Formats: sequence, structure tokens, C-alpha cells
Amino acid sequence: MVVFTITNPSSYSGLTLTDFLTNFTIQAPGNVVIPQGLTPSYQEKSPLDPRKPVTFNISFPGFLEGPYQVDQMIRSGATTSQFRFNFTSTIFLSTFLDAYTSVIGVYQCTTTIETGSCEQVAVLLKTNPGTSPYGGGD
Repeated sequence: MVVFTITNPSSYSGLTLTDFLTNFTIQAPGNVVIPQGLTPSYQEKSPLDPRKPVTFNISFPGFLEGPYQVDQMIRSGATTSQFRFNFTSTIFLSTFLDAYTSVIGVYQCTTTIETGSCEQVAVLLKTNPGTSPYGGGD
């Protein structure tokens, strides 16, 4: 279970969290990387009011052979503190600009069993087709 807390650091009050996707990998001792893939979460749309954190929990049960590989490594002498859990989280935001563009934030997170932190690695602005602010046509 991972607890994510998202905060709007600005004074702008028109942001809404519409979707949250996470890609998850396990980094095991000896730099063994165990991919776990995309973990969609089904969050309700949440307003991101200025400086009011929105917190939600996401369960990461593991996929494919990942849980088995981790269990075998621990049985062979590895400790849980030797594992790192890497997430690339993508946050989809809604604003008054939805007719023209989508705002997507991408974060890279690294955690251990107990703590972790995220850093923003990209902000994507995706132009939505079909709407023009210039009028014209029929």
C-alpha cells in the first residue's frame, strides 16, 4: 500500500485531479530490476484547492513473477531495506482550458518499505483537437 499526497502549491483554485496512473518497478539487491507495469487507480475527481493536500492510498499487489522473486530473494538472505520501489506517476489535471489543452504532470518517485519522495520530471501540455478560439467556418 502506498499513500500519495498531492498538493496544489499555487493560489489558483480551478484545478481538478481527473486521473492518476502509476508505472511501478522493483529494484532488488544487485541492481536486479523487476518490472511490475502500469497500475491504474480509480480515484474520484478531486478538486485541488490551493495548499490543501489530497491524499489517497493505492495498493500494489505485484504482478507476474515479481512477488515470487522478491519472496525468494528474502528467503535467500536479502533484507527488505535492500529493495527500492520506483514509481512513475502521471497526474491528469482539469482546468478551464480543457477545451484547448490537457495538463499532465509526471513524477518520478523512489521509496523503501518505510519512506519515499517524488520529484516532478515533466509537465505535458497536450492540445485538444477540434476547438479553435478564433471562430470562423460554419
